[in-house]
Amino acid sequence: LVTRLQGGSLGLSGNGALGLPGLTNIDETSLSADSGAVLALPNVRNYVSYSGTWQASGAGSRVVLAGLTNATCGYGRWHYINALSGGRIELPMLPDLGGTYVQVVADGAGSLADFSGMTGISGLSSRQFSFTAQNQGAIDLHQVQSISGGACQLVADGTGSWIDLSSLSSFVTPLGASGLTSRNGGTILLNNVVFLLVNVALNFAGNPVL
Repeated sequence: LVTRLQGGSLGLSGNGALGLPGLTNIDETSLSADSGAVLALPNVRNYVSYSGTWQASGAGSRVVLAGLTNATCGYGRWHYINALSGGRIELPMLPDLGGTYVQVVADGAGSLADFSGMTGISGLSSRQFSFTAQNQGAIDLHQVQSISGGACQLVADGTGSWIDLSSLSSFVTPLGASGLTSRNGGTILLNNVVFLLVNVALNFAGNPVL
């Protein structure tokens, strides 16, 4: 019974599913699923990395960390979370995303980065986070109430692309570090009550904000 996989990578390809309920530690491990594969690690609760990539690519492909409740990604190097060409990255129980360098991309119709349990994004002043939904990709951050710490850029690019920030009440970061950008028909969903923005650049073209 495999309980620990540290470093290296774990990947699955093709129309199949792999569930590893005994695996509880995947620190420093990259994960991938493509061509319709489903990689599920339900009992991983914590994750720490200096760098790495989690990627689901292709319609029906999923990387599912349904039990993850604590993640510190990217110490001095980038950690990449990619949902591509209809793939899904699912982190529904993660309340916050820690670390210093994290890039999230949802690219392509049906692509979804699911952070539906996240209530905050916080970190050190040196932190750099980015979230990009493009080409009809989507990022679910609908329970995030606050963003603080270092730089955080959120971009929705292209008709059908969206980032859900409908619970956001406070976005406060260092001067010139952060931004909300929608372009080419992309949509950023915000709440309909007053909320606090400090040192956040806004770039909205047309009518992409709901």
